[in-house]
Amino acid sequence: MKQQFYLGEWQVDAASNTLSLGKTKRTIEPKAMDVLLLLCQQQGDVVSADDIVAQCWPNAPTGDNPVHKTITQLRKALDDKASAPLFIETIRKRGYRVIAPVQFVNDEQAQAAQANWHDASPFLGLSAYSPAESKVFFGRNALTRELITRISTQFKQHRPFTLVMGPSGSGKSSLVHAGLLPRLLDTKGTNGIRAYDYVSIDVADINLATNGFTNLLNELAASMLDWGNDEKGVFDGFSAQSLANALQNQPEEIINHVKKWFSEAVSGNNTGVNVPYPCFAIVIDRLEALLAHSAVSENEKQKIFTLLETLSESNAFLVLLVTRNDFYPLISTYAPLMKNKARGAHLDIAPPSLSELGQIIKLPAVAAGLEWEWDENSNASVDDIILADSAKEPNCLPLLQYTLQELYLQRQGNTLQLTTYRKLGGIEGAIGYKAEALFAALPKGVQHAFNAVMPLLVNLTDEGANLTSKSARWDELNTDAERDFVKQMVDNRLFVSYLNQGTASFRVAHEAVLRKWDRVQQWITQHQSALSNKSSLTRQTKLWLADGKSSAYLLTEGKPLINAVALNDMPHIRVSKDEQMLIKASTQKAKQKRYLKGLP
Repeated sequence: MKQQFYLGEWQVDAASNTLSLGKTKRTIEPKAMDVLLLLCQQQGDVVSADDIVAQCWPNAPTGDNPVHKTITQLRKALDDKASAPLFIETIRKRGYRVIAPVQFVNDEQAQAAQANWHDASPFLGLSAYSPAESKVFFGRNALTRELITRISTQFKQHRPFTLVMGPSGSGKSSLVHAGLLPRLLDTKGTNGIRAYDYVSIDVADINLATNGFTNLLNELAASMLDWGNDEKGVFDGFSAQSLANALQNQPEEIINHVKKWFSEAVSGNNTGVNVPYPCFAIVIDRLEALLAHSAVSENEKQKIFTLLETLSESNAFLVLLVTRNDFYPLISTYAPLMKNKARGAHLDIAPPSLSELGQIIKLPAVAAGLEWEWDENSNASVDDIILADSAKEPNCLPLLQYTLQELYLQRQGNTLQLTTYRKLGGIEGAIGYKAEALFAALPKGVQHAFNAVMPLLVNLTDEGANLTSKSARWDELNTDAERDFVKQMVDNRLFVSYLNQGTASFRVAHEAVLRKWDRVQQWITQHQSALSNKSSLTRQTKLWLADGKSSAYLLTEGKPLINAVALNDMPHIRVSKDEQMLIKASTQKAKQKRYLKGLP
């Protein structure tokens, strides 16, 4: 008999008759625990009062109306209500059933064995997991439950607005997309919350350099147009442009449309069970790309965050912002992002424990029917060797996932081999090894394109203190060698090619490519000053254009102007036409000042 399990966010220990939720711990009677265990073992099925008596208290005196009293005790312990149940629902004249999700502690192994995953690699490498890959997403159940608990509390406070933060490569996006969203999108929902659809926007894929605020709003609006069911769309009658305008100027109109849809389509029971908190989810991924982008004004950023906050306060929208935690100084400057931090609105992702790492490594292989080679020298299988190596590497998830994907792609039959793992250089060397081996095999002319492509993908902010990746357009590549270089990187899964707002674009598959490939790090060190100067020039150009090319924002004579002029002479730093205009205007202004002073 299963003795430990989770009922929604509550951890249940049947052996000790206890329910735990954070620091809250409650003890119930053994008979009540027997009933709870029976209902949870038959999750979703209606269990009659007679069956409860027969299975929980056979041949024992029960007194008057024992089942009703026991259910009342359970509801009190769970902070549940018969009129608006989140955990135990009464089915009139039939019995009772559990409606919250139930997960027994040892279920992950069983779920992996039943997954029968044959679609593709069960290891996604540098790509984030999506809801479609939730069947092979393991090791983050505790974190997912914590996130659900916090969101449930925020709905009760009428502001489901959460920041999911962590270091680069900590699995933030995968947690939201493959851990949280599938549970919210389930027809039964979870903890009283059901998301009827969602939109996920990767900010790094949005063109923020020109009309960034408008482009982000248009992308959100275009995605929201798909919401609804077969009978009725949420925004029937809207175009993408009219919806974007309403989001910006009349968000309450959008909120009313969503609430009306819930009232008509959901309460009419066309789409499944009713839940206390029906919603649509808005996920803004890689928020740091917006926070750090100088082309979007502070006022425009504030408008975006205020809009998202307004939508969340209606309780019809769940807002999830995913961002790197090293951008916290920028996060802290915006009130909507800091509100309710002390009440759980910020979830900081910790590295996986040793047990969780074991699940991340082993269970996807179980799901895909893979085997691990045995090493007689160490008397260990390859998965245990990888687990031991992973435990030594803090924040190793992207490196680990990339290594596992390479082991899968180079497998022999269904066996993941030790020789392949050693050849890759283990966890630490896998990405750098693959990138450098690929680079060495390229023709010399294509290798030289490395210097031209890197500035399109690398962004240094805060005077070089922060490294981020950025997207680039294929039409920014000037030569066949540059295009061939990017194509080779895409074909080998180090870069990703995709359509960004109708424009063919590319980016690094993960920032670990930039951080763990020695050649890139050496290039950044060599060009750090130029990259930092380019970032400053881009920021100053934005201010100059925004103020109607005012002379107040021209580059001052001396180091700022000298650094900017020098960028024009650097073959691998690309200066835009607007930036060239600023340099030219600043140079002319400096010449005029020297002329007036009688200087040469």
